[in-house]
Amino acid sequence: MTNTPWNMLRFRSDLLRELAARGWNVVAASTFDAAQEAEIRALGAVPARIPMNAAARNPVPDLRSLLALRSLYASFRPDVVHHFSSKPVIYGSIAAKLAGVPRILSSITGLGIAFDGQRRVLHRLVTRLYRVALRGRVIAVFENEDHYERFVETRFIDRSRGIVLAGSVGIDVAAIRRIVDGIEAERGLFVMVARMLWSKGVGDFVEAARRLKRARPDAHCVLIGGTREDYASANPDFVPREWLEARAAEGLVTWAGRQGPGDVERWMARASAIVLPSFYAEGMPRTLMEAAAAGRAIVTTDTPGCRETVVDSVTGLLCPPRAPETLARALQSLLDDPERAAAMGEAGLKLAWERFDQHAIFRTLFDLYEGRAMASERPA
Repeated sequence: MTNTPWNMLRFRSDLLRELAARGWNVVAASTFDAAQEAEIRALGAVPARIPMNAAARNPVPDLRSLLALRSLYASFRPDVVHHFSSKPVIYGSIAAKLAGVPRILSSITGLGIAFDGQRRVLHRLVTRLYRVALRGRVIAVFENEDHYERFVETRFIDRSRGIVLAGSVGIDVAAIRRIVDGIEAERGLFVMVARMLWSKGVGDFVEAARRLKRARPDAHCVLIGGTREDYASANPDFVPREWLEARAAEGLVTWAGRQGPGDVERWMARASAIVLPSFYAEGMPRTLMEAAAAGRAIVTTDTPGCRETVVDSVTGLLCPPRAPETLARALQSLLDDPERAAAMGEAGLKLAWERFDQHAIFRTLFDLYEGRAMASERPA
């Protein structure tokens, strides 16, 4: 279960395909339309349409989601359910317990705006819901150690009921290598791949580009990702399209918009480094794992989730969040020393094979699905 079809198709499709290939009867639940349901069937899974608004704070639609999930689980009587993102984790876990599902996994893919320290009422509500949802037999899957420890310390979960897995499902390193093979890095090309959210650091990237181009006019900074309209989202954190177009018109950045599978990886392969100046409560950014698999240096923030994708000064550079001047200096250092950037990319590829490859992560998930592994074993 995911909160959006985009999340399911972009991040979980390989898992669905692998489960179906292994003979599992797989049901994928989200807010699908007819075309998306066809894509799910092509992966070997059965689509189930569940009402859910990821951004809504009205309890009435959330109650409808809870009841719909309980009905779904009572109808299919699954052996195991796996939820991704906050609302599916909260309402899906409660529904699964009410329906008597034997094994429940819930992936905390990031903490989101409820944990940004600025929304106290929302934070109190969400923390209470997490305590109810994760109590009992639920196994909580985290993408970084910081979030795992935070949930243990706040007593959302017992330590033995948590596990840390890169990106919850990892990435297909070999598939990325096939796409990027033979593409040479372009000196001075810095690419940021993300949804165009302020909290992903879009504003900081643009300001860093402004500062960098003053010193090095040959630098080229590119934003890749969509806005609110591209994701049919009501999230107020999205950067307005007009703002992005204005910054591009100034010549500060190129905004390439939302790109499809394959095109994103080819952009990464062309870059000297991949940049993500996020101060969002990330789980583990998939784009940074993909950047490592593409063999490119990473420049990101020293924040939970982001820092786990980098060995500082070996596979990339860590910067403080909300510090565009420091970010600009980091980018210039790689522009001035392309051999160093290339060496970081090679080291990052090795890290991707060791830590991010989905095949090892799938094995752990399948053990959990089948009850062969307990979360207390906690593989890295």
